[in-house]
Amino acid sequence: MGLQYLIIGCFFLLNPYFSIIDVIPDFIGCIFLLKGLSKASKISESFADAYRQFGLLLLVTLGRIFTIPLMANTDEVWPLIIVFCFGLGEGYLSIRGFIGIFDGLSYTAASPESALYTKWRETRQFTMFFLIAKQVLCFLPELSLLSDSDYGIVTPEGVQSPANYRLVFHVLAMILCLFIGIAWFIQIRGYLKRVVRDESYQSHLLRLYEERFTGVSSVFVSTNLRTAMTLLMVACVLSLELIFDGVNYLPHIISCIFFGVAAYKLMRLPGANLTAAKKTGIYALLYGVLSLPRFVYSIIFSDRIFGEYLSSTEEGLQFAYTDILQEYLLRDFDVIYGLVAQVVMAVMEAVLMILLLLTFYKLLREAAQKHTRLSIPAPAVPEGLENVPRPKDEFAVSFGRLCFVSLGLGIATAVSMVIATAAPAFFPSYWLIDALLRVTWVITAYLLVSKLRDEIESHYSITIREDLHDLTH
Repeated sequence: MGLQYLIIGCFFLLNPYFSIIDVIPDFIGCIFLLKGLSKASKISESFADAYRQFGLLLLVTLGRIFTIPLMANTDEVWPLIIVFCFGLGEGYLSIRGFIGIFDGLSYTAASPESALYTKWRETRQFTMFFLIAKQVLCFLPELSLLSDSDYGIVTPEGVQSPANYRLVFHVLAMILCLFIGIAWFIQIRGYLKRVVRDESYQSHLLRLYEERFTGVSSVFVSTNLRTAMTLLMVACVLSLELIFDGVNYLPHIISCIFFGVAAYKLMRLPGANLTAAKKTGIYALLYGVLSLPRFVYSIIFSDRIFGEYLSSTEEGLQFAYTDILQEYLLRDFDVIYGLVAQVVMAVMEAVLMILLLLTFYKLLREAAQKHTRLSIPAPAVPEGLENVPRPKDEFAVSFGRLCFVSLGLGIATAVSMVIATAAPAFFPSYWLIDALLRVTWVITAYLLVSKLRDEIESHYSITIREDLHDLTH
């Protein structure tokens, strides 16, 4: 059932913070906790709530990383404010998450003699204590920022103020928190290992998983479809570009990873297989791999002609990248060849993007035909009404139109990517047209997948009730 991943996740949570800095990133631990709860969340609402809380905690801990640069400015109280806000959020979510884990273990126990009841209460209480102490011990040293090193007790050695001992306070708090964290990890590791080794409980969980999830075919299929559609929506959003000085800082391989994972989940669906899923995964892999050389080369190319301006504190913001590029193109053949190489790589990337789009939209059309109300055969036409035109399904019409428009915009975006690569040499303002075109395509693709996901959920909400009704009989 994957509960052993909970032990690895707890290991990444035992470390203390140093102000804003998370020495061993907690988001890695959240990933393992989510992995460990992925199956259990399908059989218990408590496990499902824990899964949701750790998913939110993953986002919060990732956000904490982006605030690290503010720690350097100790003349302000930003570190105190950030630590306090993140401490409240992380503390609340982590406590809710572990409460869900312990409640889930209790509710799914096969019998009172199960190994999970051994020190269940003690481990739960110590976990709550540690999660609170971790945030408090991170916050307390930051209170020294409320004082000023110029004010305090005057001594022969100078002014003695708490602000002068901020580092000392942090070190002492980290040592104490690490001691508590190690003690907590030893206890919860022993507890979880007993749960994992309890074969009767693991068999009971597996039986519940089959009865409540995989045994109910509609639940299993709809859950995987919902996850795959969500991944495709994320992939569409990550297909945006953040281009600065000739470099796209949102590499296409990131969106391709989500396209590939979604295609892989759709390939494993039982019943009505989606034939376009495999091709979508292959083209996503090829597109992502082929986009990497262009991404790396664009960084090297930009640094060669614009690096000295970026590093200059006097001239860095006075010149545009396109102006410098055009100047180099007039006198440097290496730069001309370099730009041509970028255009050639962009052409290859555009071809694979078009192939990916063709299979992607074919995949969406197949999913609409096999996993929405369109899969239900139309009722027989009454005798005498064979020649009377029948109204078309509203969803089929709107979905087909949006699919056609979005595909056209996607192909235009792929072609525009090639033009935008060469445009700085003769039409610097083209980046705005390219950006608007890509944003429009991303919006239509996102809306299309979102519309399909809602229709799938609506369709399976009926079949799920039918499956559960059959099980009760």
